[in-house]
Amino acid sequence: MKINVKSQKGITLIALTIAVIILVLLTGMLVYNAKDTIYIENYRNLSNDIENLKDKVSEFYSEYGEIPANIQYTNTIDIEGVLNTKEKENMDQFYVIDLQALDGLTLNFGEDYEKVKDTNTETANQYTDIYIIHKITHNIFYVDGVNVEDNGMMLTYYTTYREPDNTDIDLRYVEGVKIPNNFYYVGGTKETGLVISDIRGDDMENSKKGNQYVWIPVEDTVLQEDGKTIATDEKEFVESANANRGFYVSRFEAGIDGATGLNTTGLNNDQVPNEEWIGWQGGSIVSQKDAKPFNYITVKSAMKQAETMYTGGNVTGRLMSKSAYEQILRFINKKDDLDYKTWGNTKDSSFSIDSSNAMVFNTSSKNYTSKTGTKQANQVNVLTSGASNQNMIKNIYDIAGNLAEFTTYEPTEGNIQYVGSSASLVGTDIESNNTLKTANYDMGFRIVLYLPIEEEKFSQTYTETTSYTDVNGDTAYIPAGFQVGLTNGINQVRNGLVIQDEKGNQFVWVPVDDISDFKTYEGYGTGTLQNRLELSTEPYENGYATESDEYKAMYDSVSKNKGFYVGRYEAGTDATRTSGSGITDEVKIAKGKNVYNYIGWSNSKSMSNENGGAVELSKKFAEKNGYNESVTSTLIYGTQWDAIMSWIDPAYKTQSCDTETSFVAAALEDRGNHTGTILKTGNSDKYRIKNIYDLSGNVAEWTMEAYEDDVRINRGRSALTKAPPSSRETTYNDSKATPETKIGNLGFRITLYVK
Repeated sequence: MKINVKSQKGITLIALTIAVIILVLLTGMLVYNAKDTIYIENYRNLSNDIENLKDKVSEFYSEYGEIPANIQYTNTIDIEGVLNTKEKENMDQFYVIDLQALDGLTLNFGEDYEKVKDTNTETANQYTDIYIIHKITHNIFYVDGVNVEDNGMMLTYYTTYREPDNTDIDLRYVEGVKIPNNFYYVGGTKETGLVISDIRGDDMENSKKGNQYVWIPVEDTVLQEDGKTIATDEKEFVESANANRGFYVSRFEAGIDGATGLNTTGLNNDQVPNEEWIGWQGGSIVSQKDAKPFNYITVKSAMKQAETMYTGGNVTGRLMSKSAYEQILRFINKKDDLDYKTWGNTKDSSFSIDSSNAMVFNTSSKNYTSKTGTKQANQVNVLTSGASNQNMIKNIYDIAGNLAEFTTYEPTEGNIQYVGSSASLVGTDIESNNTLKTANYDMGFRIVLYLPIEEEKFSQTYTETTSYTDVNGDTAYIPAGFQVGLTNGINQVRNGLVIQDEKGNQFVWVPVDDISDFKTYEGYGTGTLQNRLELSTEPYENGYATESDEYKAMYDSVSKNKGFYVGRYEAGTDATRTSGSGITDEVKIAKGKNVYNYIGWSNSKSMSNENGGAVELSKKFAEKNGYNESVTSTLIYGTQWDAIMSWIDPAYKTQSCDTETSFVAAALEDRGNHTGTILKTGNSDKYRIKNIYDLSGNVAEWTMEAYEDDVRINRGRSALTKAPPSSRETTYNDSKATPETKIGNLGFRITLYVK
């Protein structure tokens, strides 16, 4: 066959040229489509990561009350364009998400977390392939970002949106304070007065007219029962306040909303026919600004009104107790300030009326009329709630003056105590009594809310020793093999951060910020300083062979890590011990155990023997429980005991404690078991301070200190001896406490230091 080579060549060249052009175009399209596919895939992967993280973080937050993030992150300059107002105002609230705290999580990005975990801010800031979260808004960001091409423009996404997201979330915890279900965070802090409302979106001006309440912390003190009370839930309220480290009080005096009128029939010289009399007809109880005060009511009716305000178990309402009122005064730093006219509406006070909706009660016509301008001295003006900002302290209005406020305290049968002065009294009156049938225009009440007691919750077990930062920015180390407390009350360093091992043994972190303060101090006897420090030594130079080296290792750890752990409870055991009990290694640091008493410091009089007693049991504790690679366990040292004392009361370091009121310098019967009967470990929250139980009373506790040449010192005193917990004791029943001493009111406490 004849082939038309030219023709064939001509056709081949043209075809080739066309093919090349098509290939070039196709290649460009393929390259573009490939890049576009990568952009789309990256954004899809980022979106999936963010959504997964949101779900996991939300689950964690719902269960534990905090977000899983401890390492602060400040390298945020690239993401500033997508931050909302709250985030820009709180740039110090970004933290690296703790991925190891979230179960079942698979991510496409964030590999730098492995380089960042267990480090600090300085290290974390060097990496960007990482997910961070804002602790207030809970918005999540990928610092490195992913690129997406849109209409020829290259855009970088750091989260699932490019415009700031100003959507508010319903915070369930703020600074470790629980926001009850069906309540919403309004503003303020624990220090300034944390405000909540039962209406979503309410503000500090109470513009949406929700019922508002302020958190009253109970942290460095323990709330006590009033004793004589008309309330049936006094014990329950006190236990809740102590367990939850606080309670809520109505921001405003109880008001009456929507009442149809006032009927004072039967009222005669402030006395009424029965103990459950109410003058106002109809209406409902409120805690709102500009509300008419709920006066003309007896205390028992006020108590019923408070108790029925909320139902459903999220919170329990009650009338304010005397002890609650005193705790409020402590919180606002007015415990000893009786000059109420300077911060309350009393007869002799003068202040400006700030609320444009304020009204004043007319005692003749018994109705309210508008009130503006100034309330003058020597005028008796019962005002609507929140009328003047001068009378607001820590975001609480009218805790002094306006209405005297009923409490549940019944000092004598048939009489009730009311507090806070009133508009008709001069500003120094604080506490008065009247009968249960008393009702008046300038007497009212205030509502207290308390939370259910939650079971303490802990994190997963740490596989490596890790630096931990709490919501206040305070730090501690969580040793490998331990879980850290997550529940409100046990998750903050300043209140006593609690950790536990997988067997339930619990310890509390004791911060030592300045190692120069880590030394022994002279303890207090009965009202005065003792004189025993001069003859007390630690470590004891004639002690057992490794005593000095062990002390140095402990000291160096405390210096490096700025703290140590102390047993939350006295050493305990399942079995009841007697004078005939031998030494067993079954030691428990847990609530509800029999105290490990009838145990010597060692098993002989020799000061150089460490075996057969509290020292040996303490040293073996970490190994027996499987975490001796992360911590060393020891019997508590005198320096550690004194560090605890000065942490509880800083005046201890300057030897200037109040010897009548200070926990460390006085044998306070309501803070320690001095009843004469030894109780199980952690028997009562009354005997807890900084989350440590029974530092005062129950059983005295051996320490590593020596006294002279043949005595080992014990601290803390016992149920049988009324003395301050800081006191050093060297004898029992007038006999020297030599190392082999074994008695029922002498036990021990274990400490841990981080390796």
